[in-house]
Amino acid sequence: MTKEAHAQAHGASLIEFILLLVIAAASIPPLLMGYVRIEEKHLQLMPINVATNLASGKMEEFIKGTSFADIVSEAQTNFGSPFAPYRYQVTVNYVNQNDLDTSVDPTVTAFKKVLVRVTHANIPDLAVEISSLVTNP
Repeated sequence: MTKEAHAQAHGASLIEFILLLVIAAASIPPLLMGYVRIEEKHLQLMPINVATNLASGKMEEFIKGTSFADIVSEAQTNFGSPFAPYRYQVTVNYVNQNDLDTSVDPTVTAFKKVLVRVTHANIPDLAVEISSLVTNP
């Protein structure tokens, strides 16, 4: 067997193996730190996603099948388990069709703006609001 064929017949040398370990040891931690940062962001966004879904569900529940006269404000209320830390409040205002941000007298309009606000008891900065416009047919 020639020297060249003998070199090809053997596996990697000890130096090559150590070099591979050094490269892997230097490159794997930064990759893992990126994954950790992504998971931290995911954990920060999860309460926002839950609050948004709860607000959307409450809006649908509040408006669907309810007569125009029965759509009224509700005081702050806790959601049931397993969403006990989350609270919702429904605010209903009569508004003019040309200015949806200003409350008006109910006798001059047939539009109501429904605002659902969801907050979290343990996260003071978390507040999700969704609104919808309801009209009296």
